[in-house]
Amino acid sequence: MSMCTLCLEHRPLFISEHEVFFNAHKYKQHMHGNVSSGIQAKNNVYNLGHPECRLCKEHFFDLNALYRHMNLKHYTCTLCEQSYMFRYYKDVSALREHHHQAHYVCSICHSDPSIRNSDIMYAFNLYTELM
Repeated sequence: MSMCTLCLEHRPLFISEHEVFFNAHKYKQHMHGNVSSGIQAKNNVYNLGHPECRLCKEHFFDLNALYRHMNLKHYTCTLCEQSYMFRYYKDVSALREHHHQAHYVCSICHSDPSIRNSDIMYAFNLYTELM
């Protein structure tokens, strides 16, 4: 028997009003969304589940909380065009790998461990910027 800690923390209900899950299957349905038939059920935002960060497998109460998490804990490429604005990378090393595949990386900076292991960006969008 358990209750959803995200709902307990974020939903403005008395403790007695929260749903109690008696088996793991029901809890999993709740976490991933349990939209049953009927207009009222589909319009209820609490039936949509708790979105999961695909990079660190953590659930969040709603999309706003997930968006805050993504911007605080993960990285985006500032070199890519705006259509890739919401493509996130798990950590700096994943972003560096993307830089090597899609952009021009300064080999001198990349060979220096103090720069390579920092948050300093040493990739460029155009080859002429690298020179």
